[in-house]
Amino acid sequence: MQKFMLMIALVIFAATLRAEEGVKKDSPPVFAKGVVLSVITVATSKEEAAAFVKAFEDSPKASHKMAGFLGLAVAENSKAPGSFIVISAWKDEAALDAYVKSKGFGGDHMNIGTLKSAKTDPPGRFVIKDN
Repeated sequence: MQKFMLMIALVIFAATLRAEEGVKKDSPPVFAKGVVLSVITVATSKEEAAAFVKAFEDSPKASHKMAGFLGLAVAENSKAPGSFIVISAWKDEAALDAYVKSKGFGGDHMNIGTLKSAKTDPPGRFVIKDN
C-alpha cells in the first residue's frame, strides 16, 4: 500500500512542482537523474489532518530559499483521510544535507510537533537513477 501511495504522490508532485512558487526556472526537471527525493509518510487523526496541512502552509518555508531546493508536495490519501506523504526534491544529497543541518529546518517543522496524533516514519531518501 505504501508503494502505491508513493507512486500517486510522485505523480502529483511532478505535476505540481513546476507551478510551485520558489522553484527556480533554471532548475533541473524533478525526475532528472541524480535528483534526491526526501519522502516522509505521516499519519494523523482525521480531526488533525487539516491542521497538519496548515502547519506546512504556515511554516517559514526556509527550505524554499535553500540552494538546490526544487520543490515540496504534501499529499493526502483520498481514500484514507489523515494519511500523508511529504516529498521534497533536491538537486543533490549535499543540498538536502545542508537544509537538514540549517537553523531553518527546525523552524519549518516546529508546528508539526504540536499535533498530538502525528506519527511519522523515518524519512527515506531516493536518488533518481533513470527516467
